[in-house]
Amino acid sequence: MQVIFNAAKKMSWLIVLFAVLGGAAVQAQRADSPEIVHVEVHSPKWPGRAVVLWNAEPNARTYQVYVRGFGDEWAPRDRGGKGGWYIAEGESWHRVFGLMPGNRYNIRIRTFGDDGYATKPSDIYAVIIPPCWVFARYEATGEKWVEEDSQNPLQPPPEWAHIENTLGCE
Repeated sequence: MQVIFNAAKKMSWLIVLFAVLGGAAVQAQRADSPEIVHVEVHSPKWPGRAVVLWNAEPNARTYQVYVRGFGDEWAPRDRGGKGGWYIAEGESWHRVFGLMPGNRYNIRIRTFGDDGYATKPSDIYAVIIPPCWVFARYEATGEKWVEEDSQNPLQPPPEWAHIENTLGCE
């Protein structure tokens, strides 16, 4: 009887050891939190679009992109807007449509590994979609808009103030 008890005890220790080591192996396979590399704002042809770019993570199964704007339309979904988490289109990119020129947006990304768990979201990547007057000014003068060059990057110079800031920029 003692022999059976000792064998069972050793077997239980082996099961615990395999469970611990197996859990460590699963932990090692988890995806890391991604980092947004760049947000490309399409202009002037598609002023309401942006492409979010990041480096793919080797253990990621899927990605989700979070978009939050500071207008009513891109407020969080629980507040009536369309802001929130979206399933990414690619393994290192996602297109966002319907952004309003002249508005600010915060973008984040997270991954889901083979274990089905989400990583912590990336740091916030803040972006301003250039206002419509920026596109008209560029077409007329070839002058590029540099957000950091002005005190209020969303305020057009007086000679461009008549241009409407509409979604189509038409």
